Amino acid sequence: MSSQGTSVLRRGSARCCFTSISRLYQRNFSPEKKRMGRMKTILQKNFSFLIWAVMLALLSPGLVHAQVNEDFKLLASDGAADDKFGWSVAVSGDTAVVGALGNPNRFRAYVFVKPATGWSGTLNEAANLFASDAATTTTEFGFSVAVSGDTALVGARLDDDGGSGSGSAYVFVKPALGGWVDAVEDAKLLASDGAVLDNFGVSVALDGDTAVVGAYLDDVRVITDAGSAYVFDLVFDSDSDGPITSNVLAGPNPAAVSESITLSAHIDDATTGGATIASADFEIRDGDANVVLSGTGSGTCSDSQLPCPDDTAFDQVDEDVAVTIDPGDLTPGVYNACVRGTDAPGNVGAYECTLLAVYDPSAWFVTGGGFVNSPSAADVVNGAAGPARFGFVSKYLPGRSIPDGNLEFQFQAGSLNFKSTSMDWLVVSGEPRGRFQGTGTINGSTVCKFVVDAWDGSFNGGVDAFGLRLFACGGAAADVHRYNLPATQLTRGSIIIHTR
Repeated sequence: MSSQGTSVLRRGSARCCFTSISRLYQRNFSPEKKRMGRMKTILQKNFSFLIWAVMLALLSPGLVHAQVNEDFKLLASDGAADDKFGWSVAVSGDTAVVGALGNPNRFRAYVFVKPATGWSGTLNEAANLFASDAATTTTEFGFSVAVSGDTALVGARLDDDGGSGSGSAYVFVKPALGGWVDAVEDAKLLASDGAVLDNFGVSVALDGDTAVVGAYLDDVRVITDAGSAYVFDLVFDSDSDGPITSNVLAGPNPAAVSESITLSAHIDDATTGGATIASADFEIRDGDANVVLSGTGSGTCSDSQLPCPDDTAFDQVDEDVAVTIDPGDLTPGVYNACVRGTDAPGNVGAYECTLLAVYDPSAWFVTGGGFVNSPSAADVVNGAAGPARFGFVSKYLPGRSIPDGNLEFQFQAGSLNFKSTSMDWLVVSGEPRGRFQGTGTINGSTVCKFVVDAWDGSFNGGVDAFGLRLFACGGAAADVHRYNLPATQLTRGSIIIHTR
């Protein structure tokens, strides 16, 4: 073996090496060949051979007899005949991914996570990875796999997006909540010049945000099946949450049908991705959740009937928006006035609403809308405490002896949302104070009777106050209360009682 060759270790290497040294000595160092010049030449020619021979003799015993058994065995929980589980494997840190390429109806990749007790014994997968477009029977999803940190890459070399057998690869990112069991692919990788039988995805590799996908049958220029590899920079938008809407206010509230109403809100994306607010929209919903009025503002926006920023441009991470509802746009009633925002990446936030009462001043009526602090004693069932919001209209129509109107009361801490279904009576006294009774439902199911006690600037020396009793629920006795809030000063909003 020369110093320029490739060393190969086999059983018996030590004996071979020592035999070669002995024969070399006999041939070149026998008594009849002891001339010093000849010895010098021989040593120069064979020095590297002697060094290699000695090293092999010293190292080969340990190498020849080394043997390592596995610490752990990975198995598919749904393993079946011809699955060929283990066709492809990859590992990164405490995560292993294994491809199965046997049964044509079961192509998939399995994710295994190292237990807290370490790799020992036998373990079934933590999750299965599937293609969302059902790449199974003909695509060979799982032919190749790779994993790096919380990102996995699975090749499907016979997928047909670019023609039969053009191939593809799927990217999976471990969700922050739920782990791998909730993983669905974040992206599908394709060759920009994919063609029939390229076999893109026959091999895959992944390191951090860089993915490499092989296409070993790609035709390069005029060379058939020369093969190629494609590099992808896997930079995903981590902002998937919409902005938060808060401080939704309507004013005046309650409002006459002849008045303009300003609906305002604050929209903020600072804690949900930090993106610029791109647009805002509003909805006005009646008591049956039907949208009776809506609009969307975006870009440079100054239309008073659209939700627009105070500086007219959507260009900040947080925006104060407002929209004007023109007189006559809403008929008398109690509404949910709702606002939400959308950020620049397109994430839509949740609606935040406030109750809005609209009345007709030409008739006898009591209207109100706002917030009160509900003490734990008022919530007879749950004992919850916190802010509650309300909105109501109750009035006598000409020639009618039973009042018309509606009431809505929302108490989130106590999981209580009450809506009226009918009115029984309305009494207005000179404080001024209005009281009315009717029937409604809690959370859309439990039927209860209710009584509202509304004070217009006449409670405890000149403040508005609201009280509510919910009783006789589900057929219970009239003295059994589900909720009992005595007249309580408003923290925000107002009550108006019209006596003429």
